Amino acid sequence: MHYDVDLNGRREAIQAAPSSFAPYVAAKHYADEWLKDTDLDYTIIHPDALTNNEGTGQIKTHQESEIREVRREDVAKVIVASLENDATIGKAFQVVTGDVPINEAVSTLS
Repeated sequence: MHYDVDLNGRREAIQAAPSSFAPYVAAKHYADEWLKDTDLDYTIIHPDALTNNEGTGQIKTHQESEIREVRREDVAKVIVASLENDATIGKAFQVVTGDVPINEAVSTLS
């Protein structure tokens, strides 16, 4: 099963981005698409709006393009959990603050 954000959701994100942020969103989208077409192992993590609040250790992964927040500390822990879980290879997913422990949420991506 491939947990990817649909192309229409990304297009909407590009169009909705503030003008100063739109070039980054567009470049990230095309870099992700290029990476998926290679033979490299990859995991693409799409964090929603980042905050500097202390992490909770709990997240939600999803495919919709809802606008939500996630704490930087939790995103860092998601990256580590993804590196430690080969089942995330070849997956792309969004991360928001939620109520599922990070390792559990990442393990459900297999």
